[in-house]
Amino acid sequence: MNRTTKIRPGDNQQDTNGEARGRDKAALSELLDRMPPADVQSEQCVLGSLLLDPRRVDEVALILRAEDFYSSAHQVLYARLLAMHEGGKPIDTRLLVVAIEKAGELESVGGFSYLAELAGIVPLAAHAEHYAAIVRDKARLRLVRDVGLALVQESYKARSEPIELLQDCEAKVFAMLGEQVGDHVRPISDVLQEAMAAMDANTLGVGIDSGFQELDSMIGGLRECELTVLAGRPGMGKTSLGLNIAEHVSRSTPVYFASLEMSRLELAGRLLCAKARVNGYKYRNAMLAPADRHVLVEASSQLSQQKLLIDDTPQRSGIELCAQARRLKRKGGLGLVVVDYLQLVAADGQVERREEQVAQVTRRLKTLARELDVPVLCLAQLNRQAEATPTTRPMLSHLRESGAIEQAADVVLFIHRADMHRTEGFDNQAELIVAKNRNGPTGTVKLAWSREHTRFDNLAHRHGGEF
Repeated sequence: MNRTTKIRPGDNQQDTNGEARGRDKAALSELLDRMPPADVQSEQCVLGSLLLDPRRVDEVALILRAEDFYSSAHQVLYARLLAMHEGGKPIDTRLLVVAIEKAGELESVGGFSYLAELAGIVPLAAHAEHYAAIVRDKARLRLVRDVGLALVQESYKARSEPIELLQDCEAKVFAMLGEQVGDHVRPISDVLQEAMAAMDANTLGVGIDSGFQELDSMIGGLRECELTVLAGRPGMGKTSLGLNIAEHVSRSTPVYFASLEMSRLELAGRLLCAKARVNGYKYRNAMLAPADRHVLVEASSQLSQQKLLIDDTPQRSGIELCAQARRLKRKGGLGLVVVDYLQLVAADGQVERREEQVAQVTRRLKTLARELDVPVLCLAQLNRQAEATPTTRPMLSHLRESGAIEQAADVVLFIHRADMHRTEGFDNQAELIVAKNRNGPTGTVKLAWSREHTRFDNLAHRHGGEF
């Protein structure tokens, strides 16, 4: 009598999963058993070339670091050669042996016989940079491999949220790109040719039009590669002015507006009311008249055509902001980055002191401006000392939490409204103080301020028209 084996629900699935796990283990084991990307012979040729012609050290040093060598012995030898060269000491096989012996590292690098072998491994040193490029590329492949393996390991530990794991991986990749050794030195003749070409094209010193004419004439607009800090005490109108500028610029070029304080719906409401010149209080409290609704619909239609990208993700880190900006730049271009505001950007890594955190984020934003060749406008808070001065006018020393903001920024702007320090009465004017301008004059710009619409305008256009 034939016995029928009863198949329980899930048995086939378990077998299939087991087979898949077995294949995964076999594939991973095979991968781990393979030698990491390396070219030991090219490493030997680099060292042999430097022993043959020490004048090649400077050229190779712009391509390679000691840690780029796969062989630990080669790392030691290359580091020793660099140290001898930097110390002004002559280089040959015998002098290298003496230096290695003195440091007690002779046996670890293969002894005298191996050094003698290296010295004769290449007939001439003319191809030293070529060998160095091969070693560098293999080192980059090992970095990619290590990041990938670390990602696989962390994915199984499940200690972090998946999005955090992906962001950490991306940060490591960008760090690899940013730490490449390279030669960016250019002769003045080439640089002058670029400058003259920019002058002939009428682009030298011309930044993006902010919409505020007097400000643009003083600072030259929002310039590419520059970090502009717009600071003020709470309630002065930092976000409003930042939105006004972003809205104006986005008519012609994409703008990335990262808001760490306000939600996208709050920002949309402000944009609509400023554009349509509708009372913001009535908008927020559903007290709109039919005429108000009509102009808001028209304003919404106009704004919908503009290239303004809103990101209201809370707790953004500097790495995340930069990664998002890079993606937008690759995807469809980017003309301006606005961050609201600096002190709310989370630090990257374990940085304890708040001043160091702010300094780190400021430097990252300045680097982003140069990397993407776009202006970055970063809003920032001022400390309470600004209110303690007799005139209540802010100064550079009032930048909250870090003097690094003043150092890294190309332009520092302060918003000042005298009516904020009075118990009654409101002005329809504001001052925009240019406290720092790396490439031009400083001074004060008068702006029209509409409290009902949370909107700034050119003073001359206070009663109408678009700025």
